[in-house]
Amino acid sequence: MPQGLLTAESLADIAIPEHLRISPDGKQVAYVLKPSSRSTEHPKSSIWIAAIGVSHSAIQITFGLFQDTQVEWTPDGNISFLSDRQNRGKLSSLFFLKLDSANREPQAISPTNMLQEIISYSWSPNGRYIAYLKCKEIEQKGEYKAKGGSNINVYGQNWRFATLRCFDIETGFARTIVEKESHVTGFSWDRDSSRIVYVTQDNPEPDSPGFNGSKFEQIELSTGHSHHVAEFPGPTADLVWEGTNIYFRAGVIPEHASTSWMTYMLQLDQRQWSKHAYGDDVCAARIRRSGCESVVVLVESGLHDQLHLNNKQLLYSGLHQIEDWDVRSINNDEHVIAFTRSAGGYSTQVFSVHAGDLCQLSRHNSFKSPVQVEPFYFHGDDGAALDGVFLTPETNDRLKSWPTVVIPHGGPYNRTTITFDVPYYHFGPWLASNGYAVLCPNYRGGSSHGQKHASAARGGMGTIDYSDIIAAVKTGISRQLIDPGRTIIAGWSQGGYHAYLAATRNDFPFRGAICGAGVTDLDMLVMTSCHPWYETDLAGMAPWDSDLTDTRNRSRSPTWALKKLSDDMRSGVNPMPILILHPENDQTVPVSQALSFHRGCLLHGIPCELVTYPDEDHVVEQRSHRIDMLERILAFCKLHLA
Repeated sequence: MPQGLLTAESLADIAIPEHLRISPDGKQVAYVLKPSSRSTEHPKSSIWIAAIGVSHSAIQITFGLFQDTQVEWTPDGNISFLSDRQNRGKLSSLFFLKLDSANREPQAISPTNMLQEIISYSWSPNGRYIAYLKCKEIEQKGEYKAKGGSNINVYGQNWRFATLRCFDIETGFARTIVEKESHVTGFSWDRDSSRIVYVTQDNPEPDSPGFNGSKFEQIELSTGHSHHVAEFPGPTADLVWEGTNIYFRAGVIPEHASTSWMTYMLQLDQRQWSKHAYGDDVCAARIRRSGCESVVVLVESGLHDQLHLNNKQLLYSGLHQIEDWDVRSINNDEHVIAFTRSAGGYSTQVFSVHAGDLCQLSRHNSFKSPVQVEPFYFHGDDGAALDGVFLTPETNDRLKSWPTVVIPHGGPYNRTTITFDVPYYHFGPWLASNGYAVLCPNYRGGSSHGQKHASAARGGMGTIDYSDIIAAVKTGISRQLIDPGRTIIAGWSQGGYHAYLAATRNDFPFRGAICGAGVTDLDMLVMTSCHPWYETDLAGMAPWDSDLTDTRNRSRSPTWALKKLSDDMRSGVNPMPILILHPENDQTVPVSQALSFHRGCLLHGIPCELVTYPDEDHVVEQRSHRIDMLERILAFCKLHLA
């Protein structure tokens, strides 16, 4: 595609590299390339390999006719990956590909008749075993009903607990090594391939570890004997066994959802965990093992993303988002880094860093977006230092005040930094390439600034987060970057909630609000979301723990503000027009949030358009729906920012 205006179709078709893995010798990186949206019944993706330090060396290994994903290097330098090529729509088989063979036909190395998908897998360091997570084999409802069974649901019955299985490469035998009435969520091998540490939660529901904590256990592969190691009072992620310690990520205050994430260390000999690093003023975003008894942490520090080795050495820092990454330590002094990054002008590409040299390995999506992105620093009403990003069309006119779309990020534990996908579905570059500025403020309650910043969301939705957003807009106006008479607020999820707030509070002269998958009633969200623990922490209370006279959540729920807005309209206040976009099968923020708000708008005569997308969960995946969203928000902006 030539340089110039982007199209909705080109954005929906962008190919995104992910799941980077560096080879054992540090000379190559394998990754998965997937489209940003889905145009067929089943997703498709392909495997690529690039040479470290060799510009534009990426080559395609599988054809992209199936969903090939979770590529890993075998200890002897070949690759394995999950695929649905033998059972379309289900990642139920693991395949092996020998790279130096003339016949590059992937070979299945796991049973191909499994009903349940493989969730994740990992090679043992010695290359003999593959451990993998898979739910118990239970007949699908449709198949069971066809045989005369019932499709009645009883809570807690037929939960699909994830089991830990092990495949022996030498014997070809697969066996279940951990199967119990609890849900295995992660695991890690020890260096000698004889033991595995794994984490369980009480049941498969997403918020189970929030309510009941997590358990660490260890199993001896030769005997099958397992024993309890420790309990942890909250969710965990990124389990890594290094030496005599287990490293993992969790919240600074693990009993709460609104908290900064940090690294923890579990001493196996003492069976005790302790806080390890980060979380005070920065956030630990991921952990990976790098070789040579090393652990690497991705750290969010303001608008910078950084890679830290063993909590001591800074391997890399950039004023951009590291979207995916891997590190291979060749020895104690030599480290190979691969990561994906993007910017306002180009989409996500694969890069390597070795011996200080930065090299772009891929060149997917042959276009350049006419957009520039810059850091945006401002202060909250109380003087707190905050940041964000500001997108504009490419121009040399630095004195222009732009018609602006304000797009707060979702989460709220998230942040927007320098990247192409600002903040979701490429809304940012799409609008900027069509002549608008886009302001993405990082309000309190988000990530990258540590515990005090993140914990502001706990029971604080619709308070300081909202005032931070308005403070950012006023700062942009004072700097003559934003046209004060031509602004719209838009957002998805938590950002959609902020757009609803702006529309109902009517305390800033936005020309309109675009509310994507947003929250309108905090109490109803706690009662209906698939994340009740998380949403209760954000709301500050659950309805079943509240007194009848306690209506604090109503004051921060946009639906409950519609009557006042209607009263203000009768006094001469002009309501801003509202565009609602919501997935119909949203389990995180159910569509009832949008439907209830829309009903109130209809009854009170508030201008509001409701658009729902069938067969979509919280993240919209279908290509036609992505295109429709982009075209609708652009048409809305053209109409109301003229």
